[in-house]
Amino acid sequence: MNNIILTVGDSGSAVNFIRNLITLDDSVHWPHVELPKLEYISKTAYPKTLKNNLHGWLGKEYQLRNWERVYGIDVSNDSTDEYKTVITEQVKSWLKTHHVTFMVHWLNVARSILHETPDARVITISPDTTLGFQWQIRAFIEKCGIDHVPNYTFKNDIEHEKQQFIKDNGIDVYRKTNAENMYHIIQSRIGQYKFFGQSFGLALNLEELFTESAFKKLVEKINNHCGININIVDAIQLRESWWRLHWPLEETGDYKWLP
Repeated sequence: MNNIILTVGDSGSAVNFIRNLITLDDSVHWPHVELPKLEYISKTAYPKTLKNNLHGWLGKEYQLRNWERVYGIDVSNDSTDEYKTVITEQVKSWLKTHHVTFMVHWLNVARSILHETPDARVITISPDTTLGFQWQIRAFIEKCGIDHVPNYTFKNDIEHEKQQFIKDNGIDVYRKTNAENMYHIIQSRIGQYKFFGQSFGLALNLEELFTESAFKKLVEKINNHCGININIVDAIQLRESWWRLHWPLEETGDYKWLP
């Protein structure tokens, strides 16, 4: 039986990498025409040009996000109000022959999908240590750019309040304040993602991506949980393409925008 495979994680948690990893298996629908898969993902989303240029990350990564066109829905950034159904006519068609994988950031949307498709294979990823959490926050800020971090500070007339705050305090104080607020808000949600994975599927630790030996075990866990067979050699190559673009792990905490 083919299933929805739902990868769930907060901003910066490498959840989209997990989704890309899963598409390497031939039993999972590949929403592109370009082949081979490994080469296309690596050259499109993780090109060497991103090294020391991580603010260009999202522009590259989003080139793989053709889900609205292929599946008739993109739930990666949807809210509950916007969510209707993940079982579109296109998805129904592909499920006849393949698993179909989606990436979701918001737990309320993940719950709605699981309620609609209780046989879905759920995978969450979240940090388990301070180092892992700092890596997640740094990854998110580096990849979207400090001036493009979403609002984590104001609640009402957001843009007006933001500009007034900058006028009163300066742009660097705003950047630091918003980054610190993001840090604490995302930190408060870690347990929710972990609990969702433990309750309904497979809960991965972000730190399992940090070494090749741990990563091999992670791939095995995904294969067993989803009933798929990601080739370990291809998986290691994809991880290397992705991992080499980041800073040295031991330098994670040496970052201006961490509290």
